[in-house]
Amino acid sequence: MDTQYRELMGAVVAVNYWGEVLAGDLLGEVLTHEDAAPWRAMLEAQRDDELRHAEQTRALLVRWGQDPLEGGAVTDFTFHDIFREFAARGVVPGLACVGENEGLSSQHFAQITRIARHVGDPEVVDLYRTILKDEVRHSQSLLAALPDNPENTATREEARERMEATMSEPYLRLYVCYPPPGRRR
Repeated sequence: MDTQYRELMGAVVAVNYWGEVLAGDLLGEVLTHEDAAPWRAMLEAQRDDELRHAEQTRALLVRWGQDPLEGGAVTDFTFHDIFREFAARGVVPGLACVGENEGLSSQHFAQITRIARHVGDPEVVDLYRTILKDEVRHSQSLLAALPDNPENTATREEARERMEATMSEPYLRLYVCYPPPGRRR
């Protein structure tokens, strides 16, 4: 595997590691609120998935000699401020933000999988194929569980637009150097 690919993909996986950690933390925080009772089982299962994803991504990075705990922090996750802001608004806005993030992650993780397959990196393909299935399920279940009303729709749209406007630099560098197959440079 070429050094540039490994460096760029490692930076993306490190951002994703911290995203998984933060999502797990925020879901754990939400679970402490009485308002979360209707979704408790779903949120506990998702929190467990997020923590498993964090362990899996960290394990990959450690195998590559890049432990994210050495010099990294949750602030390395591009959307950490957005997550914290929406979580501070309450349970439903926090879940709307996490749900929209899971949808965006699904799109990006599919791109990562295509790039890794094209480059010949079965380790990243296997990891993200598994995580991608969970992310799609999380997004669908979280967003379907939220009450369908104009306020929640507006909150979801705001979260999605703000995250889409804040593309992660490591992702941009990877996509420029290794455009996902089917996309033009």
